[in-house]
Amino acid sequence: MSPRQTAFDKAAVLDAAVRLVRDKGWERLTARAVAARLKSSVAPVYSTFGSMEALEREILGEARRRLHESTTVDYTDGAFLNIGVGIVVFAREESHLFSALFH
Repeated sequence: MSPRQTAFDKAAVLDAAVRLVRDKGWERLTARAVAARLKSSVAPVYSTFGSMEALEREILGEARRRLHESTTVDYTDGAFLNIGVGIVVFAREESHLFSALFH
């Protein structure tokens, strides 16, 4: 019997990396840490993204998408106030992603 083959698509690797940053912070982002989340070797990280820099760009893109989503919620009747409140809500609820974007 051959070893079980497990394939990780781009979405699965990115999800594991984003969850890692959300839970532990940008400083803890390594290929080994993402692989541990996937319960695999580092091969899926590099075969899917090619480099950690490419994965980091994707994580920041996801963080920007989530920030944008947070700033388009109608918290109040004021459009600009909603943006400000959305930024504060995002910073409070996603502190590590916020930090990754703005520090």
